[in-house]
Amino acid sequence: MRTTDLHSDLRRTQAARYQSAQLGFIKGKNELAHTSILN
Repeated sequence: MRTTDLHSDLRRTQAARYQSAQLGFIKGKNELAHTSILN
């Protein structure tokens, strides 16, 4: 019981981390695009 809880928690954390990394990457790309348009 505890091991499966731990496993699902770990998977959820990894998914959240991956999602925020994706969002950060997209945001960084957008900021790069904006700066290159401005410059």
